[in-house]
Amino acid sequence: MALFAVMFHDHDPEAVERLKAAYPAPDHLELQPGVYLINGDLLIEDVLKRLHIDSPEGKGALVFRLNGTYGGKTYRSVWDWLARTEVLV
Repeated sequence: MALFAVMFHDHDPEAVERLKAAYPAPDHLELQPGVYLINGDLLIEDVLKRLHIDSPEGKGALVFRLNGTYGGKTYRSVWDWLARTEVLV
């Protein structure tokens, strides 16, 4: 398993539903509308395919594979989710 950040370019409810279906809770965390952390496939290509980001009908998104190094100031629930995810990875 690996940790990814997904950022959709435009409001795309269908893409969000695909993400939630492909990575059901607790394997996704919504940081804000259109921005998610997911715990899933090892390869970024698999994430792109599962979310249909690489398809012609996709509206566009960025997917970043996170390397376990992060910092900042955010809600405790985000740190808790990251800590739980690290145990699973």
